[in-house]
Amino acid sequence: MALLLAGPSGARADSVYLGGTYSGNFSMIVNGVATTEGGGSIGGSSGVKGSTAFNFLALYCVDIFTGASLNTNYTATYNSVGVINSQALPAAGSIAWLMINIAPTLTTQAQFQAMQGLIWELESPFNGSTIAFNTATGVNSATAIANYNVYKTALGAKTAPLSTVHWINPVNTQGQYAYQGFVGITQSQRDQALSVPEPASLVLLGVGIAALAALRRRAPR
Repeated sequence: MALLLAGPSGARADSVYLGGTYSGNFSMIVNGVATTEGGGSIGGSSGVKGSTAFNFLALYCVDIFTGASLNTNYTATYNSVGVINSQALPAAGSIAWLMINIAPTLTTQAQFQAMQGLIWELESPFNGSTIAFNTATGVNSATAIANYNVYKTALGAKTAPLSTVHWINPVNTQGQYAYQGFVGITQSQRDQALSVPEPASLVLLGVGIAALAALRRRAPR
């Protein structure tokens, strides 16, 4: 995906505004070929959905094949089911988990590149393509590769509900998908998601309660 510099345009209802900073360029492997891409986190981004305006805590690209411009406002549609360009992302739950738990904590270019690369990798087989972060020595920075490995390990098989983040499809004047799709999260979405224990935590809590009940039953009277 190419992110281009452009001037701001007027605000519109149900829209996404792309801010002016991003990850810089780095290397991906698409269908076996090394490509140079640029993506999230796109700093200074915001959105409007219905009558609600909000700022994004983190905003990442989820369609490596389509371009968009920085400092630009796009009319957009929002959904809560992980659909981009009429396709359900195969690992949308994994992407949602990353957006809640890791993406908002990142601050450096190497961290942004690693996160964006992992999100794009999780798109496979979007558009029937295989996509991977390029971990070859001397291509992407060693720091970005190390961060990628840390995030991938932390993710494991974890998922989060798709509705915990915004899935965003910018559209043209005919209402057709025409630009880069995005996944974004606001501070309020993250706060709400983190207030709900993950399933594993609920299981451990249940086990602990059961153990306490058993100890009480066995306690001498």
